[in-house]
Amino acid sequence: MLRLIHLGKGITMKLAHSIYAVALVAGFAAQAQTPAPAAAPAADVKATIVIGAKAPQLPAALWTENGQPMVARGPDQVKTAPANAVKANIRVHALGGMTFREVTFPKGAKFMTPMGPMDTVVYLVRGRMKVNLGGVTADVGPGDSWRKISGQPSGYEVIEEAVIFESDAKPEERK
Repeated sequence: MLRLIHLGKGITMKLAHSIYAVALVAGFAAQAQTPAPAAAPAADVKATIVIGAKAPQLPAALWTENGQPMVARGPDQVKTAPANAVKANIRVHALGGMTFREVTFPKGAKFMTPMGPMDTVVYLVRGRMKVNLGGVTADVGPGDSWRKISGQPSGYEVIEEAVIFESDAKPEERK
């Protein structure tokens, strides 16, 4: 059965199958749309590049005190952390309004993660870990990622020395 399809601007086509008509019309409409020009960057805005080896390093210590996860950041605070605190090294990558952290945990470390007002998205670069996120447990390896939900308890057990990248994220709406 032939169908007449009007494509606008005086263009009409005869098509044998309606499925082809849908595909053709969709393709024609996509071609007809012109992308909006990209906004010109402000003259004073510059791209940010952080060379990992030159990123500021921040020692950290994590422990649990009275059932609450605790964290000390910076050399002065880490000195005052309990002797059994897990020591970690953080490289801070500040990229013009967005920051992510490269965190290295030693093999055998086991700790609850601090809870903050933001969710945290995490990507495991190297190593193996067991993560517990609000009661959901998984063994994770390089290339795996997860989202720590603000206000939910979470913990890590480091099976092999691990390197993660993490960044704060706006909490998702929850019902």
